[in-house]
Amino acid sequence: MTSDWDELSHLFHEALARDVRERAAFLDQACAGDRPLRQELDSLLEHERSAGAEAMFESVIGNVAAQLATDVTPTKEEIDLRQFSNPSDVLRSRRSPFANLGADTLRRLCDAMELREYALGENLIRQGSPADSLLVILSGTAAAQLREAPSDRGPIGLFGPGDVVGEMSLLIDEPRTADVLARTPVRALVLSAEAFHTLASGHPEFRIVLTDLVADRLGHGQYDGLGGKDINGYRILQCVGRGGMGIVYEAEQLATGMTVALKMMNHRLVYHPAGAHRFRREAAILKNLDHPCIARLYGCFAAYRTEFLAMEFCRGLTLRDIIQQRGALDESWVRRLLGQLAVTLEYIHDRGIDHRDLKPSNVMVDRTGSIKLIDFGLVKLHASVPAGTLVDTSQVSNPAMLVGTPRYMAPERFSGHPADRRSDFYGLACIAYEALAGRPVIEATDVFGIVQERLQFVLPPRERIGDGVSSEMHEVLMRGLDASPDNRTLRLDLIAKWAAPLHLDEP
Repeated sequence: MTSDWDELSHLFHEALARDVRERAAFLDQACAGDRPLRQELDSLLEHERSAGAEAMFESVIGNVAAQLATDVTPTKEEIDLRQFSNPSDVLRSRRSPFANLGADTLRRLCDAMELREYALGENLIRQGSPADSLLVILSGTAAAQLREAPSDRGPIGLFGPGDVVGEMSLLIDEPRTADVLARTPVRALVLSAEAFHTLASGHPEFRIVLTDLVADRLGHGQYDGLGGKDINGYRILQCVGRGGMGIVYEAEQLATGMTVALKMMNHRLVYHPAGAHRFRREAAILKNLDHPCIARLYGCFAAYRTEFLAMEFCRGLTLRDIIQQRGALDESWVRRLLGQLAVTLEYIHDRGIDHRDLKPSNVMVDRTGSIKLIDFGLVKLHASVPAGTLVDTSQVSNPAMLVGTPRYMAPERFSGHPADRRSDFYGLACIAYEALAGRPVIEATDVFGIVQERLQFVLPPRERIGDGVSSEMHEVLMRGLDASPDNRTLRLDLIAKWAAPLHLDEP
């Protein structure tokens, strides 16, 4: 049985929409390397000519969903999701975001919901309509589609038993962002907006669960529920990136036609004050920075129950993407990149700022040959910076808190000892090593493994790092990766002399 019934649902209907003669080629491509998936689809499609094809598929897909929900042998009631005698079962299933709610909250949720049925092709939700309810699907399948999307663009979301639909509009108090249509007959539990707000006022954990669901859904595809929306004078075009702090969209400023990057604070941070503070602090710091290697901030605003930064849009690739595509890079190219990065670090260090999150994914190379150092959400301000010069420093993160990307963090930041700009020297050296070797300095992914690997790390000879690594570059790596910040004596002014334009078609 396939491990992803959403994929099975999508491919079944895609195949069903094609001419019989085109179907085999489509399935060969879609199921390449996944023989069980192909067998399941072939079995389903054998019955396509029968009048009960849709009902048969609903029954099979319900069986799949029930088994995914329980990870044990399903009961008869769980197999036939069209005949749920107790709707709370689907709310408690592993697929449901409500599974971890307390028994009292779950009971109140069930009591407040009404059962409705939708015919094949009927709208569960209409784009642009008021946010008057949310739904939990008991049986059947549905798909979300942007009304203005090109005809060849697929759905932005597929839903089945246990899935919640319509929660985002309720949370942000905005009209529906997409149509949701039944792909099979659907039975769903419906919670009205009035009941939602009553329940959320007495049980705040219910709102938190739905906020987490919105945070998880947005930004996982090129197009999502915000695609095509006009927000504070900007029209969102597509999602271009996602991180722990936020989601980045390509957008157009309606008044000028200028392309910008809209960085939206992850909705989950609404309930995490320290994370929300770091997002706001990034905006305050960027307002005071003006450098060609730092993306400019055009403005910030609140919308959709979260916050946005409107920033310069950088067309290019991150260094992480470049390394993944090309492997180890030529030293002449790496020197030019490090030179630009050193110039940028000198600029922010002179203004009392440590970046603290230097890594390949935070360095972009744009089409003009310039780098862009991005993501200033974890910066540290030097004690010498006058209060109020850049941002309120009274809420700077607790120094004992481990913030950053462990693989690229300097050793002293794990020990709780004070860290300064020399931690950026370590990050710079990590970037240099990974670009030259095509692999990170520390390859472990869990924190314990990272600490162990770092304790045992010895810089390899230059010929084992990459082809043509010079003695001068090896010296930079040796100084920058030293475990002791006192021995991390990098000269940014000397490395800055390597700065020169880069080209994405090199090396």
